[in-house]
Amino acid sequence: MTTKTTKILYKRGAKANMPILDASEIALATDTNELFYGTGTENIRVATMDEVNELMALTEEAKATAEAAI
Repeated sequence: MTTKTTKILYKRGAKANMPILDASEIALATDTNELFYGTGTENIRVATMDEVNELMALTEEAKATAEAAI
């Protein structure tokens, strides 16, 4: 069995100069360290791990509050 390696390329540069990305295309804003993916009509910023953790904490807090109210 042979293994095939595929190289993934992405765009990078200043956020202000970022074009609208094609669907599934990714880009890194090197000045802000933000990662984006394209839909073909807009660029969507990917959440950082800190943002995900913050949302998880808020969800757990809301769950605890709701359980306490029952």
